[in-house]
Amino acid sequence: MTLVYNFKPKVDDYSIIQTVAKVAESFNKGELFNFFYDGIEVRRGKKGYVLALKIVPSEELKRFRKEIYNTLKLVIVQRPDVEEYNENPSKSNKFVAC
Repeated sequence: MTLVYNFKPKVDDYSIIQTVAKVAESFNKGELFNFFYDGIEVRRGKKGYVLALKIVPSEELKRFRKEIYNTLKLVIVQRPDVEEYNENPSKSNKFVAC
């Protein structure tokens, strides 16, 4: 589960962080997001390594990810070939990029 994949911000990094923090605050009701951990994968990319956790997210975690994306898409530029992935992450694999 990737929050938002392959984008360039239209605003400074701090504004992105603030936006995510505001969304997270609205979801933080004293409960943790549940997910099922199903392994780990280390991949070597063109510019280094990627550590990915295989997870199956809870419905609450999926809603959180959707809200973050819907909020951020107003202040980012997405590559056209990844916009569908960001809109419909259920079509993707079950990884959390770190």
